[in-house]
Amino acid sequence: MMKTFEDYRITIEQQEILSEQYRQTNYAYINAHRRIDDPDSLTYTYDLDILLQYLNYVQRESQRLGKDKVKIRINMGKYPENNFDSRLNPDFLNHQTIFLNAVNEENQREEIITEIDAMDFAELCPPRCR
Repeated sequence: MMKTFEDYRITIEQQEILSEQYRQTNYAYINAHRRIDDPDSLTYTYDLDILLQYLNYVQRESQRLGKDKVKIRINMGKYPENNFDSRLNPDFLNHQTIFLNAVNEENQREEIITEIDAMDFAELCPPRCR
């Protein structure tokens, strides 16, 4: 069982294996069902400062709520073709995304902590690659 941060780290070579496996299978399948000039998103980026603010928010609120087995869940999602949220870059409509939320483990089940907002609006690549 993994217990420390060191247990979770992977090398650049392992990162490349995971990325290439995804590109050759799931990502290829997804893009085979999209317009050739509009590939789906492949990477999702948050500024470190924003991510740390979210983690601090989750920690603060979970402590206030008395939750003691808190985890961050990374969820897959897909933006609709229109009318999601005015904060969303319109180029990201109809692309897959990730969003983060806080869960608490109770009775060997992870339950979403509904009092804590989720985090969304990562930079998606494509369509916006830097």
